[in-house]
Amino acid sequence: MSKDLYTLFKKTSIFEQNILNKSSKQTNLSSISPHSFYFKVFFLLLAIISNSYKGYSQRNFQPGFVITNQGDSIVGEANWKVSNSSYKECVFRDTANQENTVTYSPNELKGYGFYNGVRYTSYSLNNSLVFMRVIIQGKLSLYKYKGSFFVAKDGSPLIELVNSRVSSKKKVVGQNAYLGVLNYLISDYPQQNNLDLKNVKLNFRSLHRLVSTYNDYFDNGSKSFLYQDNIIEIEVQVIGGITSSRFQIESKIQEYQVLTKPFNTNSNLSLGLGLALNSPYLNPTISIVSFPYWFRAEYYLGYQTSTSFEKRWDEAQINTNQFKIPLGIEWAHGTLKNKIKAGAGFSYTYHIISSNEWTTYTQTNSTITKNYTEVLPLKKNQFGYWLSIGVRKHIFKNINADITLIYEGTNGLSTFDYLNGKSDKLNTSIRNLSCLLSFSF
Repeated sequence: MSKDLYTLFKKTSIFEQNILNKSSKQTNLSSISPHSFYFKVFFLLLAIISNSYKGYSQRNFQPGFVITNQGDSIVGEANWKVSNSSYKECVFRDTANQENTVTYSPNELKGYGFYNGVRYTSYSLNNSLVFMRVIIQGKLSLYKYKGSFFVAKDGSPLIELVNSRVSSKKKVVGQNAYLGVLNYLISDYPQQNNLDLKNVKLNFRSLHRLVSTYNDYFDNGSKSFLYQDNIIEIEVQVIGGITSSRFQIESKIQEYQVLTKPFNTNSNLSLGLGLALNSPYLNPTISIVSFPYWFRAEYYLGYQTSTSFEKRWDEAQINTNQFKIPLGIEWAHGTLKNKIKAGAGFSYTYHIISSNEWTTYTQTNSTITKNYTEVLPLKKNQFGYWLSIGVRKHIFKNINADITLIYEGTNGLSTFDYLNGKSDKLNTSIRNLSCLLSFSF
């Protein structure tokens, strides 16, 4: 409290008026107005995402091609799907005219693919045509359909690789049945011991290694259709924005009741760097993200109480420099140029520098006393969770701009037992709302 305010304290009527005005001002600051900056950003993001989502129609187009039943190849963009629908249909559009899309069934195409190396071919399965993922094509070919693997040798019918065989009475009569099928198909390989067949697992990596080794020996021009870009992509972000932070104390302890009122909400600059790990080969829409950033938080509470015996004014001030490390999963959906995003995860906060002071002015008759103490014993570490929603715009070559709104809840600045655990606990919580602008490379 300033010297002027301290002087006014001696004059009861003037003191009351000034304190009430200040208290009212602080109370208004503790709530976010519907017309605040963050609400405007939130509704702007909702409008952009709503419009974008209609345009994207749950599609993620990537450069690719289709091969018609007449053998003609048409270049354009095909819809990249991680779900099982990629085995049922191909959604395709011309690069020059992106408004018009065509959905092809396996009956209408010989196959389709992407320039990143992934291929699908039309194949008969259970008396109906489906799109099968081509892993290796050669003397011994390897395919995938949904969660199952299939092989075919020298153009013979497909054979499904299964782990167990079931009898007509629905009893399991054999384990590792796929090893017997593979052993028969590679029986013309001269050095089967080198293939280590008994250790081959029913998974992508193990089967690809076996079939590739077999085909390489016969040198018949086999091809592996694998994702040819980086299996893991790393994206670096430069982050800046504003963080609004709200602090709350919860306690039944009598001495701390005055501090359970809402502290004012403050907004400060945020700066940081981000890192995103993505595997387009496994799932192009999901990334592991972390975006450490710093911001300074200032929490203030001013509160007046009066009785017939005394008047009291409490001021609590907490200042912290917070370094946050959020870690989580982010989902992105859209085209190469525009995406909508949503994420969630956990956060860790380290308080680099912190200070707090609780000042109490008490007036009894004409006597005024002033007392200083700590608001709370502050801890250095803080844990919480976060949720985000945002949009991305491609602006230049490999540079993207993101606007993201992030909500974070933490377990507060302090948790301790009053009187060595003999009374109620005092708990604190912090809620942060950040609007961040980032540029990724």
